[in-house]
Amino acid sequence: MYSPKLFPELSKVPSGFSSGEVLVEPLSITHAIIDFEAVFVSKDRLYAKYKSDSGWPLNITLHDNIVDLGWHEKEFRDGSSFAYTVTNHTRSKCFGCIYVFPSNGEAIMSFWLREDGVSPIDEVEFAELLVQWIATEWRGVHIKIT
Repeated sequence: MYSPKLFPELSKVPSGFSSGEVLVEPLSITHAIIDFEAVFVSKDRLYAKYKSDSGWPLNITLHDNIVDLGWHEKEFRDGSSFAYTVTNHTRSKCFGCIYVFPSNGEAIMSFWLREDGVSPIDEVEFAELLVQWIATEWRGVHIKIT
């Protein structure tokens, strides 16, 4: 299935950022194990937030997660949507994810942080970082944070 570029006006999509103990970079299958752990410990919260018809992530397996991350990687490469992982600087612990995707004619940025208290930043502080990131790195496009 072909999906048009979400931001054709951008010559380059931001590659992420670093702030304090947090590193944000494009999500890929290389993050599969640490992402799976974060999704698994947060699965009830994620299911409530994203309400997937498939039941994701309540029934997720590592194999399913690898497939999902591969799909996110392809969409990023194609420019149709963008998924980022939120990790520590050694990339040994995933704190959550950021998704930028089209919805009803506008670009939405959605994020989640793991719910077991491992993340060094809370959702309010992280949302503030995302607002700054959009203002400085996503210039010229409108993104709504949900």
